[in-house]
Amino acid sequence: MVSYRFVRFVLGFGSLVAFAGLGWTLFDYLQNKERLEARFDYVALERTFRAPDRSSLEGHLKESGRYRILHEMNITGKVEVVDDGLAAELPPPPPVGPEDVEVRYIQFVQNSPSATCAYLVDASNRVPSDLVPGDFRFIGDVFELESKPGVSLKVEAIRKEEVDLRVLTEEEPFTVRTGEDDVDTSGLVTLGGADEFRPVPPQNTRMSEPGIYEIGVDDMKGMSGMEEDQILAEVRMRKDRDPITQEVRGLRIQGLSEDSIFSRQGLLEDDVILSVNGFAASDRSALLRHLRAMKNPSSLEVEVLRFGSRRTLTYRLPRR
Repeated sequence: MVSYRFVRFVLGFGSLVAFAGLGWTLFDYLQNKERLEARFDYVALERTFRAPDRSSLEGHLKESGRYRILHEMNITGKVEVVDDGLAAELPPPPPVGPEDVEVRYIQFVQNSPSATCAYLVDASNRVPSDLVPGDFRFIGDVFELESKPGVSLKVEAIRKEEVDLRVLTEEEPFTVRTGEDDVDTSGLVTLGGADEFRPVPPQNTRMSEPGIYEIGVDDMKGMSGMEEDQILAEVRMRKDRDPITQEVRGLRIQGLSEDSIFSRQGLLEDDVILSVNGFAASDRSALLRHLRAMKNPSSLEVEVLRFGSRRTLTYRLPRR
């Protein structure tokens, strides 16, 4: 049972503490009455402000030169824009149609749209070049023609013999077919019979299709008159061995002379020539003798090893 005296002591001590706290609060109020009841004087506060010195960094803004670009961009919109008459409307982009694009080749894979592609060429790009302009385009690719700057084309669909292209600013696509059905016979010559045609060979070697080269007449004459040491000076080669068996697998090209005939034939430095028309390229002298012994071949198929993968380059030779 709790003692009556203990309860009285606790109540009396608690009352004493409460009155002491109230008295301390009143005392603090009386001591700071003027400061607590004073109103905020903004004018007096402004008198305490002063402009920073021109050479000091006390202000939150730096020198005006740092904000020149923001001022010229008129991000606040407070600078009056003056039309100096130099602004002119840009001409509309040139129209693009089926006559501006050529389809040289279509790789159509029925069950794999991602592997389906077409080799598209700018039909207006007729600059003399050893390489055919253009590139492989896949479904969904967006590209521009060199002759139609500012006009973006998108590949909408690729079928076996035609490609659907659409200008991004238009809704309706247009269709471009391969050139196999419409052949210009003015550039063909008759060989043997009336139904046998062959394209007129170019003067310089050029790529007609990816991996297929048309050897030029001038290049053919130049190579025919070369001695073995001249060819080896143009194309520096050494024997290349298999890293596992150490057997000679071909001839590695160490370097190609600039502006030489062979630099236009799709060969690259570090290519390994494995065979030519099935003849193993293990010895360069034997390979040259084999090529000279061939009687008027219509084409050469060169198997090369490039970046670890095998590929075949086809060279169509002009008729002598």
